[in-house]
Amino acid sequence: MMGDSSGNSRGPVTRSQARKDSTENAFQILCFGDSLTEGWTEYGTIIHPYSISLQQTLLSAIPQFQTQQIRLEVYTDGQAGDKLYKGKFLVRMHKCIEKHVNLLGPDFKYDWAIVLGGINDLAWPTRSVRDVYEAFEEFIEILKPRAKNILVLSLMEVGENYQHMHAKRVDLNKLYAEYVTKSNSAQVSDDSTRMWFYDLGENFPLLSLKKKERDLLWSDSVHPTKKGYDVMGELIANALIGMING
Repeated sequence: MMGDSSGNSRGPVTRSQARKDSTENAFQILCFGDSLTEGWTEYGTIIHPYSISLQQTLLSAIPQFQTQQIRLEVYTDGQAGDKLYKGKFLVRMHKCIEKHVNLLGPDFKYDWAIVLGGINDLAWPTRSVRDVYEAFEEFIEILKPRAKNILVLSLMEVGENYQHMHAKRVDLNKLYAEYVTKSNSAQVSDDSTRMWFYDLGENFPLLSLKKKERDLLWSDSVHPTKKGYDVMGELIANALIGMING
């Protein structure tokens, strides 16, 4: 058996030890959603998720990440076209959790899960806000046992050609924010999942922008450009830093 440099010999690394080594000193973030999390842009010819910029911003801002005293790991799970109501959000989340639990152990929890979803649901004129919200609630309740913190992002604005979505988007965002407040009020212990809300739609607008800025940040009526996704990730990261430090 080979010994280490100190002269102490080590036996084979067990699976449980490997799992512990993988999670120890790791700060794990899951970004979950639809095409806006996937980074879909330029009509699908480019994939550039906001999580790239989010990770870079966090690495630059938090000294423990820079020195690798704490290892930052960001997972991205976005699927274009997916919906909360009768979509694959739940199935995908179950698979995502199963994958990380199998890899990292039965007690694994994300430090933060960032959720952005519902815009594809509202594209259907007959889809009610209540249907989407109830599907959102079900989804979050599945995620809660596996996340220490959940950050819910508000839905961003869409272009003028989606007039039927504007009022519904505002109503659904209000329900998301109210859910976060209600959920935190109902916490039963310090170990309960902490919920957070960030108004991404307010901080990353579309409709109020002049053409030059809109062309820089938005690829179409729903999806940002690569630059837009970078700005989006930076905004979310800075909000997250405030929440972590707060």
